[in-house]
Amino acid sequence: MGAGARQRCRLFLEGREVPFVSATITSSIGQPSVAMIDLVPEQTIKFIRPKTQVHVFVLDTLSFGDQNYYLAFEGEIVGRHMGKTSSSRYFRVTAVDYSAYWDEAKIYFT
Repeated sequence: MGAGARQRCRLFLEGREVPFVSATITSSIGQPSVAMIDLVPEQTIKFIRPKTQVHVFVLDTLSFGDQNYYLAFEGEIVGRHMGKTSSSRYFRVTAVDYSAYWDEAKIYFT
């Protein structure tokens, strides 16, 4: 198991760049990839709806050796969660990649 490193990332929702705090992308065999993205709590994020397209790009000069951003995750939002503590507030979205549609198709057509 490797250790995480700070990466330069960009998040796009429906083609518009959105500021965010962090993104955790989880992938396992036989399951769709899932991204948990903590967004900056702004007034406009309340308009984010389910099925919104999500693209996460990463700048990784160690692996690729250049200054280009590479697609790390592509999917759509399936859930939202807001929270507030005594010292802060947060807004988290959960996104699943498009392979989830294959699972649904398999259920109905097998």
